[in-house]
Amino acid sequence: MKWICFGKKNRQPFRLTREAFEADTLSKPPFTFNYRNYAVCPACLNAVQILGIRTELKNTPDPYAKHTLAEIPELDAIQDEIAYRNCPYSDPESKPKNCRYTNRTPGIISSMVIELFWTQLDRIFYILERDLPFKLSWQAKETILKDFVGYQGWLHPEISLLNVPWMLLYCSNFHSLWKCELKDGDLREKIKKIKGVEFNERNENIIEHDGFSSLGFCAIHHRSYSTGKDVRETIKFIVAKKMDCWFKKEIASETFPSNEILFSKTLEIKPDYFYNLTHSSNPQFENTHLQSLRRNLYLLDRVKFPPRSS
Repeated sequence: MKWICFGKKNRQPFRLTREAFEADTLSKPPFTFNYRNYAVCPACLNAVQILGIRTELKNTPDPYAKHTLAEIPELDAIQDEIAYRNCPYSDPESKPKNCRYTNRTPGIISSMVIELFWTQLDRIFYILERDLPFKLSWQAKETILKDFVGYQGWLHPEISLLNVPWMLLYCSNFHSLWKCELKDGDLREKIKKIKGVEFNERNENIIEHDGFSSLGFCAIHHRSYSTGKDVRETIKFIVAKKMDCWFKKEIASETFPSNEILFSKTLEIKPDYFYNLTHSSNPQFENTHLQSLRRNLYLLDRVKFPPRSS
């Protein structure tokens, strides 16, 4: 893997380079121990050993990080085998592809994910809407969040501290595009050609009534895979015609009729983007209205997240 941080309290992801690592650590403990170099995984907070800083590697000229469960004195890391095995950056080629909704044991990472929902819900939806070809309606946000709670998404085996916005969409069902505001682009032009789809009289980008061609969206195929010594993490976003007899599992298993899929796009999960946004003081990312959505939703449904971590 090529992304590291320097501890639980300093979780900002850094792209690993030899020059940056040497300048940031100055070869001091705890980042140098027993003539080896260490840092922390920004996704699961376990220790990682840095290979290739002082020695030349056979297969690559650049250093890379590899997870370790060893206890490194004074390193601000956790020792959590469950978090390590579920981390999208730990040996992704060995993971089964059909582990969707297999709950993990509650632990440090799940507690920190829950805390992100309590404090960063507006930024979570901001990132989703940045990547999607439309703005989510209030109804869509409410049902997506409700699904995440119903599935206990904070216990999904592949959720991490870096992929929360995208996993929110992944841990939800097929949702209607009703009242979503389309952005300019391919999806908007395709939808406008569908017979029976109607738009708001005041805004021709908002789907007001689906008619007989009900449209919906979902995310499928969360993947993490190696590219050399690096790891790439993606999900696939789908817009399709919505029929009662077709569900998200049919789309994911590719038994859904391909001619009913209107639009698809692979979304790449950027390891540093979510962290940087949650630590930004820019007011454009703040939306107190969404924070109230979170509280009202759980009061209505009598469903609440577990207690916040202290």
